[in-house]
Amino acid sequence: MKQWLRKFFKMIPVWVILVLFFIPGHNFALEEKENYVIGKILKLKSRVLEEEREIYVRLPEGYENSKEKYPVLYILDARRGFPIGAAMLRFFAQLGRMPRMIVVGIPNISLTKRLVDFSPDNNPAFPGSGGAGKFLEFLKTELIPQIDKKYRTHPSRVLCGHSLAGLFTTYVLFHSPDTFNAYIATSPSLIWNNRSFLKISESVVKKYPTLNKFYYFSLGDEPGYAPALREFKETLEKHAPGNFKWKFESFENEDHGSVVVRAMHNGLRWIFSGWKYPWDRDHLKLDLVKKHYKKLSEEYGFNVAVPAGILNAMGYFWLDDKNENIKEAMPFFKYCIELYPDNAYGYHNLGYCYQQSGDKKRAIQCYEKSVRLAPENEKAARRIKKLKKELAEEK
Repeated sequence: MKQWLRKFFKMIPVWVILVLFFIPGHNFALEEKENYVIGKILKLKSRVLEEEREIYVRLPEGYENSKEKYPVLYILDARRGFPIGAAMLRFFAQLGRMPRMIVVGIPNISLTKRLVDFSPDNNPAFPGSGGAGKFLEFLKTELIPQIDKKYRTHPSRVLCGHSLAGLFTTYVLFHSPDTFNAYIATSPSLIWNNRSFLKISESVVKKYPTLNKFYYFSLGDEPGYAPALREFKETLEKHAPGNFKWKFESFENEDHGSVVVRAMHNGLRWIFSGWKYPWDRDHLKLDLVKKHYKKLSEEYGFNVAVPAGILNAMGYFWLDDKNENIKEAMPFFKYCIELYPDNAYGYHNLGYCYQQSGDKKRAIQCYEKSVRLAPENEKAARRIKKLKKELAEEK
């Protein structure tokens, strides 16, 4: 049979195949739909900066259908950094390795304005430089309050900046540390203005003996930057307070531009290194899960509730077990609807547990609640009909 097919196709001229492929009426072309948009562009008139600024915003998946509050990642130099950060957070949040976050990007008006906004002191070679204090005021009194007003945010924030913006990120940490909870400075320009920041770095670090923050900074294959960053690393090793969490990382195969991607990735992974919960039988106990998220709340400075999707998935882990362990599964679904009373899946799963336990009346109540919350839940509707019929036959 296979040999016959091979002979048959060899008999067909190539031009016949081409004609058949391109014949009108055969729709092989890609059909264009709506654009894939990664965020929104907002306009903010700044009194502090005396100008209008564009702001990029990406909301996490499920934002519109939830009442949750979210931490915020602020990215400087947003024309390049915003798509990178938004994609990373989306990917790792789906894996449960990071929280879902709102991403806010702040693009630069121009290279000249960038020198003004991010430089902590005046360098005579760059007229107008030294505007970091003013830009910090813009963040604290205008941008952050507007983001908090417009969106459901937690007071937990991460600031990320590269090169001169990395210098600004470091400047904010040691001049107004409570503005953000974590800081990522990729190849910060500590060489600025004849290394002016390094000259005061020891006294600045000593100024905060209880600096309970995250600070990640990095270096690529950048000989001009290396001495200054390594000197700052030594300052932190000698004088950083014990509860200050910091990490320095060097990437030999990345230059000043390409280091951004790896450093942002590693910085975010390091900051949220304890976020992911171990998914194995010994750890999937509700009391251990609650302890884990309580610890996260204490470490990151905002209330980290166990996500509804995690609770349903953990409960389902036990339902997929060979013995269908209802006793272990049920507490997860009960806690899910306690935290999220509008979660249709939690009610559906709890209803299934009651059904398998023989409590048909409670099962029906849960299924009905699930259908009210999600009318498209046909499976629950069928189960309600079946259970009501069984109860009627039992009378």
